[in-house]
Amino acid sequence: MTTSLSGDVLTLLRRPLMAHVATVMPDGTPQSTPVWIDTDGTDVLFNTAKGRVKHRNLLQNPAGMSTSTPWPRSTSGRTATPSASQARSASS
Repeated sequence: MTTSLSGDVLTLLRRPLMAHVATVMPDGTPQSTPVWIDTDGTDVLFNTAKGRVKHRNLLQNPAGMSTSTPWPRSTSGRTATPSASQARSASS
């Protein structure tokens, strides 16, 4: 089933954002990595490199991926901590 990204989601994804991508290791344990996320207007994209653990895990079990709620990056280069109102807004 394919779901289109809403305008609000596209707006959020076009900002510099990080999220955690969790994949499933061969032994069934989770492997979580912070990654930059983006969009091409249709799909959610994230950075990885061929041969890395995340890439190998996704090749073995593509259904094992999930992402956490992304939070905006501050202009100082450090990840911003969401306020309570941002957290409520992002979860609705």
